[in-house]
Amino acid sequence: MKRISDACVQDIIDRAEIVDIVGDFVKLEHRGGRYWGLCPFHSERTPSFSVNQDKNFFFCFGCKKGGSPVNFLMEAEKLSYPEALEHIAHKYGIDIRYEQGSVDSAKDDSRGELLELNKRIAGAFNYVLLNSEEGARARLYLEKRALSRETLEKFQLGWAPEDPFWLGRFLKAKGYSSDFLSLTSLFSKKYPDFSFFHGRVIFPIMDPRGQVVAFGGRLLEGDGPKYLNSSESEIFQKGRNLFGYFQAVEEIKKTARAILCEGYMDVISLHQAGVCNAVAPLGTAFTEMQAKLLKRSATSVMLSFDTDSAGQQATDRAALICEKAELECSISQRGELKDPSEVLEKEGPGILKKMMENGINVMEYFLQKASGLDAGTISGKTEAIRSLFPYLEAIGSEVRRGLFLSQVAKRFAVDQHSIEKDLRAAQSGRPFERVKPSVISEEPAPNRDLYFMLGVAAHRERFVDVRVAVSLDDLEDGQAKGLYIALEESFRNDDASMDAFLSRIEDPRIRTMVMERMASGEFLLNEEKFIADGIKALRIRALERKNEDIKRSIALMTSDGACSESGLNDLMYEKMFLDTELARLKGDRE
Repeated sequence: MKRISDACVQDIIDRAEIVDIVGDFVKLEHRGGRYWGLCPFHSERTPSFSVNQDKNFFFCFGCKKGGSPVNFLMEAEKLSYPEALEHIAHKYGIDIRYEQGSVDSAKDDSRGELLELNKRIAGAFNYVLLNSEEGARARLYLEKRALSRETLEKFQLGWAPEDPFWLGRFLKAKGYSSDFLSLTSLFSKKYPDFSFFHGRVIFPIMDPRGQVVAFGGRLLEGDGPKYLNSSESEIFQKGRNLFGYFQAVEEIKKTARAILCEGYMDVISLHQAGVCNAVAPLGTAFTEMQAKLLKRSATSVMLSFDTDSAGQQATDRAALICEKAELECSISQRGELKDPSEVLEKEGPGILKKMMENGINVMEYFLQKASGLDAGTISGKTEAIRSLFPYLEAIGSEVRRGLFLSQVAKRFAVDQHSIEKDLRAAQSGRPFERVKPSVISEEPAPNRDLYFMLGVAAHRERFVDVRVAVSLDDLEDGQAKGLYIALEESFRNDDASMDAFLSRIEDPRIRTMVMERMASGEFLLNEEKFIADGIKALRIRALERKNEDIKRSIALMTSDGACSESGLNDLMYEKMFLDTELARLKGDRE
C-alpha cells in the first residue's frame, strides 16, 4: 500500500473523535467529565476504561493500555498504522491521498489485493445465485429453507457454478495472473485451474469491518464434505472471526446481547426471523478470542447449538469460555427440534423468535446436567458433583463461585465446605489458570522533577512557557529529562499529535504514567498555578545550586591569596545578583 501523505494523515487524525471510535466497540457512560466503560482488552466487571473527549485519548486503569483513536483501532482490530488510518478515513468520508512515488509495502499490497479479489468473487457468486439460470437450483433450495431474497442479499450469499474451472476463467478474464491465483488457497496445487468452490452455496465470511476475508461453501448433492471453508491466511484466522458478526454488531450493541449458534444456516435463519444479534464460530469450537470479540459489544450470550451429542459438547465448552470471559451466559431450549434452521422451516419465524427470548441460566443448566448423573448412590452423587468442577474453576468471581457452590450443596444435600475441599484437591492435582480480577499496579511515587514534567506532559500546550524558563540541565532526574526531550522534539517539529509525542518517550513506564495522569485528571485543577509554581521551584533550585558553586569559588580564591581583585569582584557581583533574584522568587512564592 502506498504511503498516505502527511497532510492527509494529519487531516485524518484531526477528524478522529475518540468517543466516536471507541463507541463502536465499547458501551460508554458519561460520568464525572469523562466517559467510562468495560475495557475491551481485558476481562473486568467494574469499568476502569476511561475516555477523555477533550484530550482525545483513552486509558485503562486496569491493563494500562491507552492512546489516541488510531492506537485504539490498532489494538482493538489488530490493524497496522495505515490500516487504522484508512478505517478512520472510511468512517468520516475522507478521501485518502497518497504520496507520489512512495514505496509500496509488499505485505500490505498482498493483503489489499486478496481483499479486493475476495470482494470480486463474492459479488460474482452473489450475481450468479440471484440472477442466473445456473443458480436456480440453489435459489430453490434456499427458498425451501424459508430464506427471503432480502436475507440472501444481506449476507451476500452466492452460488459457485458446477464447473470447477469456471472461477479460474472468470478471474483471469478480469486480469488476475495464474501466479497470483496460486497464492489464494482457492485452487488446487496439483491442478491450478481447478477451484475448490464449485457446485456449492457460498457464504462470504467477513471481518468486523465488512471486508470479505474467506468463504464457506455448502454442497447440495454429490460426493465431498458437506461444508468446505477457506484455509487460514494472512487475512483470515478462524479463531478470531465470527460468521455474521458484521451483520449483527449493531443489534448486539443495542441489546448488549449476542446469540451464538453452530453454523451459517442457523445464523441466517435467526436473522430471517428478526433475531439479528446471532453469530457463529467458523467450523471450529468457540474460542477465547471470539469471546473477546463479542465482549466488545455484549454483556451476555445465549448459546443455541444443536441438541445432538456434538452440540451438547459444544455448549458445555462455550459456556466455560463465556464464564472465563465474564459474559453472562444462558442456553436456549428447543425441545425435540435440532437447530434454529429446523425451527424456522417447521415452526416459522414467530416461534423461533420466541424461543430466543428466554433461556435457562448457565448455572441451572450445569446443575440439571449433573443431576442426571446422580444415581442415588454415594459414588453417583460424587461423580455428579465432580462433573461441575470445570465450571466452578472457570468462575472468576469469588462471590459468584460461592453462590453456585451453595446451590450445588443444596441440590445434592452435601456440606458446602466438603465440596470446596474436594475442589481444592482437584485443582492441586493439575494446573489451572483462573481468571482473576484486574489488579491496578501502583507505580512508585514520582520525585519532584518527574511529577512536574508529568504535569507539563498533561498540558503540552504549556511547554512553550516551560522551555523559556527551564533548561534540560535544571532537571536532576533522568526520567524527567527524557520527558523534557520528548516535549522539546514535539515542539520543534510543530507536532500536536499525541501519537507522535508518546512514541518519543523511550521508557514505556513513563509513557504509561503520562497517560494515567492525564486520564485521572490529576492536573486539571489550577494548571496555570501548577506550571508557574513548578517553574519557580526549579529556578530557585538552579539558582541556589549556582550560588553554592560561587560561594565555593570565592572561598577557594580568598584562601590561597592568589586571586585577582577583578575576578573576585565579578564573583561577588554575580552572587549579589543571585541573592536578589532568589529573594524575589522566594518572596513571590511566599
